[in-house]
Amino acid sequence: MKKYLSFVFLLLTSFCADISVFGQEEIVPHRHFTGYVKDSENNPVAGARVCGWDKSGRPINGRIPCTVSEKDGGFSLNIRKWEGDTYYIFVEDSEKGYPNPMSALYEDSFRKKQTIDVDATNESKPIIIQLGLKAGKAILKIVYDESGKPVEQGQVKMCRTDNPEICQSLSTAFPKGVIEFLTPDSPVILKIELWDGNKWKEWFATDENNTLIQTIHVELGQKKEIKIRLKQ
Repeated sequence: MKKYLSFVFLLLTSFCADISVFGQEEIVPHRHFTGYVKDSENNPVAGARVCGWDKSGRPINGRIPCTVSEKDGGFSLNIRKWEGDTYYIFVEDSEKGYPNPMSALYEDSFRKKQTIDVDATNESKPIIIQLGLKAGKAILKIVYDESGKPVEQGQVKMCRTDNPEICQSLSTAFPKGVIEFLTPDSPVILKIELWDGNKWKEWFATDENNTLIQTIHVELGQKKEIKIRLKQ
């Protein structure tokens, strides 16, 4: 009898689970998109992060479904299906020089994104995303001025020169005092802050000639190594 009841319990549990999964599929449907990421010369870009950004005013606004492009540049992305919603599909790959185009720090020349409408069907033609310009890459080697020892942790802040209110911060560990980041196609204001135990405090960044560094500029597609000595 006990074996029989156990069997019935397991059967009912399995049945309920199936109903629950079925119900979720009905309540939270998705639309399937496929496409390819290509560079400015029409070559496939592998390993790029492909994301969908919801432009609507729904509560889901800002939730970012993402995937990674394959060797041939192909990608497959599932997006929650809401009637009438419009999404940006955008690509970023910091290793290859493509910044996140949704960041206000980067100008329109980097904003290569495509809009798609999510409707009631699941049919979609492949999307071709053509990447634009490659950003510059700044490589900062940061040491304390007095000791010459590497600064292992801090916060680097970049702000646009034409609008200093638009900034991007990188708060992270600096392995052996080195940090790399992508720069826009115009100079940016550079600020370096260290945590003093209570708050972030800005330090003076100087070059090897003791000249104050206030802005940095790296040409598009180029790398620049900058040695920085920090002073209080």
